[in-house]
Amino acid sequence: MKANNWDPLHERILDSIPVGIIVYDCAGNVTYVNKMAEAITGYNLQEIQLFQKINHVLDGDQEIFWKTLQSGQPFFGFEYYCPAKDGTEIPVVTSTTPLFDDANRQIGIVAALIAHSEMGRLRAVEEHASLILDHISDGVITLNREGVITGFNRAAEDITGLNREEVKNRKLQQVFPFEPAVLDKVLETLRIGREYKDIKAQLQDKQRRTRYILVTTRVLRNRTDNVMGVMLTFRDITMQELLEEQVRQSEKLAVIGELAAGTAHEIRNPLTSVKGFIQLLDRKYQEDAPEKEYFRIILSELNRVNDIIREFLLLSKPTDPNLRLIDINSVLEDIRTLMSSDALLRNIELNIRLSDVPVVCEVDVEQIKQVFINLIRNAFEAIGFNGKLSIGIRVMQDECEVHFTDNGPGIRKEVLARIFEPFFTTKEEGTGLGLTVSYRIIQNHGGTILVESEEGQGTTFRVRLPLAKTQ
Repeated sequence: MKANNWDPLHERILDSIPVGIIVYDCAGNVTYVNKMAEAITGYNLQEIQLFQKINHVLDGDQEIFWKTLQSGQPFFGFEYYCPAKDGTEIPVVTSTTPLFDDANRQIGIVAALIAHSEMGRLRAVEEHASLILDHISDGVITLNREGVITGFNRAAEDITGLNREEVKNRKLQQVFPFEPAVLDKVLETLRIGREYKDIKAQLQDKQRRTRYILVTTRVLRNRTDNVMGVMLTFRDITMQELLEEQVRQSEKLAVIGELAAGTAHEIRNPLTSVKGFIQLLDRKYQEDAPEKEYFRIILSELNRVNDIIREFLLLSKPTDPNLRLIDINSVLEDIRTLMSSDALLRNIELNIRLSDVPVVCEVDVEQIKQVFINLIRNAFEAIGFNGKLSIGIRVMQDECEVHFTDNGPGIRKEVLARIFEPFFTTKEEGTGLGLTVSYRIIQNHGGTILVESEEGQGTTFRVRLPLAKTQ
């Protein structure tokens, strides 16, 4: 039964809600109950109004009622036992919300009740839906109309390294600072309902590794077609992107290799003749002759050109690796001995952490040392002075990874995209072949080199090599 001042339409709407609703005035008197509240308690409005004390309805939670009344703030999801007409006490979950009139004056409180049995059913439905989402291989993120994350499935956790408790109830852009073009499309789906498919985006996972994903946006609507929010589904295409990049890099190296094979020897032959004649001329002058300095400079530059040609030839026909089984830990120990003095001169903290177990690979030791030393020297040059370089080994299922992480200035995105290209360099004295040759060496060993960097955050190179089959 309802109070006389309630509009019939409002009563029908409230009676259709599967949640018990009880309305109180500012004195604590019950002014309205809907059908579900009558079904839960067994009392109608007149019977409830006969109660002299408010705790006959709110039981032991009258303190929450008065807090809501005094503070004007809602309270959600507290549990208590509601007295029923048959003498039992029914466990319910309730929330209290202040009620205001058109002039924004508080005129009472609305209490919403859900019986524990109904809560159990709702939770079972929610768990079932969550279970389905958790078995989807694509990441799924749901947002409400304000762009706040409300759902985050298990695949999303696996891809990003974040758990749902870390991201729920936070704005999407606070958790995932996508590029403006990507974020604008998501917000456009929220604003006008335009949906997008397979937007290519990048994100950094919890370990600050770059992931490439394809994002699809879908509008979430309820049964009455009202917009409730947006669902983002995304697939991790990082491995696909890396493989495509390796193919592109291999194609570039093949072209450069053909060029090198056809020209390097033609350059080296006349270079050898020039060097020989310069040495002959050098012998004709006394040791204190000023011309001797000119010859020294010429010979030094010719040797530098010869070194560039030697690296150039490595791209066309790399030296056949002298493969043997070796523990990568011992290679890094040798590297520590070789590079410690250089690190000391630059006041760089060189921290090499070896694996607790043998990491046996079949490699050409000298070539692998060449790669590691090149990466370390590049890091030293990037750091300058008073920095830190950490080197460590990680053993995976079929391969090992040696990472080189510095705290230097990082690499700009436009430079990072070209870092393994032949002849591309940012150094005044560089040839642009060091990283290209290193890439080719590791590729010939069946491995890969990956690089991750962010301006102001340092750089990490990851060298991955297959473990020996005997291990």
